Amino acid sequence: MYVSKKLVSALKDPFIKKIILLVVILGIIPLIVHHTYVLNIIILTMLFGYLAIAWNIIGGYTGQFSLGHSAFIGLAAYLALILQLNLNISPWISMLICGLVGAAVGVGIGYPAFRLRGIYFSLVTIAFPETLKHIFLYFREYTGGPRGLSVPLIGESLYYFQSYSKNLYYYFILGMIVIILCVAKKIYDSKFGLYLFAIREDEDTARSIGIPVTVYKLKAMAISAFFTSIGGVFYMEYIRYITPTIVYDLALSIEIAIIAIIGGMYSVWGPLLGAFILEPSLLLIYSFVGGTYAGAPLLIYGALLIIIILIMPEGVIGLLKRRRVS
Repeated sequence: MYVSKKLVSALKDPFIKKIILLVVILGIIPLIVHHTYVLNIIILTMLFGYLAIAWNIIGGYTGQFSLGHSAFIGLAAYLALILQLNLNISPWISMLICGLVGAAVGVGIGYPAFRLRGIYFSLVTIAFPETLKHIFLYFREYTGGPRGLSVPLIGESLYYFQSYSKNLYYYFILGMIVIILCVAKKIYDSKFGLYLFAIREDEDTARSIGIPVTVYKLKAMAISAFFTSIGGVFYMEYIRYITPTIVYDLALSIEIAIIAIIGGMYSVWGPLLGAFILEPSLLLIYSFVGGTYAGAPLLIYGALLIIIILIMPEGVIGLLKRRRVS
């Protein structure tokens, strides 16, 4: 009786209702859409939505504008693939390993970087993936250098997280979306989240009322890096090919941040909304333009960022909330 009451109470929660609706809508798509290209766009959109929600914990909630999250994606992708190639470790196990390694690295980088604020912090975070990119290009014996590394094609293998069908990847990233949304919501509604918001609004005031600012920044960075690293392993297994210039690309970090900004950094759902607005259009542009105009995506990012800051500083979700209130 107690369990059933708890279940009924949970189902009345607006957030749970939205999660169920999301799962139902996205869950039936592979059952009715069999076009590989369309499914690929949706999978990549969900992946970037997942990465943007993870980034938002440090960038939106805490106000620490990191532009180096591609470092966690690249580290996790390479570490998982090297573990698979040399030690035959399953990607399922690597996700946990890489998540913990990413969290530790995030804390290690964050501790000195958090002494800086604003643009200076952002510049430090940019330097981190750029440094890793050159290190991984140099040690080509282990990383493949500029040629990168390929994931061995095994075929249908749940152990190696491989399938000829895209459904395995589709439903896995959908499950990860649900998990990261629940984590983001839990933080948003908790005292921990209130401390992060206080740090974002005024770090000096937060410190003056007794909030251990650095400790909470490091906690937020660890959580963000943990989930971003798991996303990096998924990215590697799905794309099946990685190079330092791809996974440590500055444009990748900027894209993740812009998705959250467009959707709304100060909300749980904003980054996911931003992904479904931005990613399909960008992927279509990539497919039509190809390598002809290599700088086009960065120009698009810049233009979108200026428009959002001027017209919708709280993102699309902030605009929707204002219209609903009015």
